[in-house]
Amino acid sequence: MAEPVVFENAKAEWTTATGGAYTEVPDVSSVSAPFSRAELDDAVMGDTLSVKYPGILDAPISVTCRQSLLNAGVDENAFNKLNLRTAFKFRLRPVDAAVTTDNPAYVWDRVRVFSVTPMDGAHGAKLENKIEIRAASGCTLTRASDS
Repeated sequence: MAEPVVFENAKAEWTTATGGAYTEVPDVSSVSAPFSRAELDDAVMGDTLSVKYPGILDAPISVTCRQSLLNAGVDENAFNKLNLRTAFKFRLRPVDAAVTTDNPAYVWDRVRVFSVTPMDGAHGAKLENKIEIRAASGCTLTRASDS
């Protein structure tokens, strides 16, 4: 049996809509990127069971960062992307290392920030910044497993 992957050094990056160098999203404490397909009814007359067919793909991204409120940090970048409706590319890897078979890169080539929670936390706890990213029109999702 293979050794488990400890989720401790993921790399989340964003860049402009046209590409260029990726910039690491600073102070990431957690990420979530669930993939699913819409459940479309596929039953016809005579079927005695409700059957489904997989529809369009949904691949939202949730990123939680430690809030530092630094200029040009995650707070300013996320707010500007949300406020200006800026489309950009987003790349996610399980480990901050080269792309390999066991460290794939997932790339969304056109996304937008749809929600930012700039301050989230209880009294005496670290502030967090929560960012919700969704695919924009024309987005493709790719998985790369080699450099």
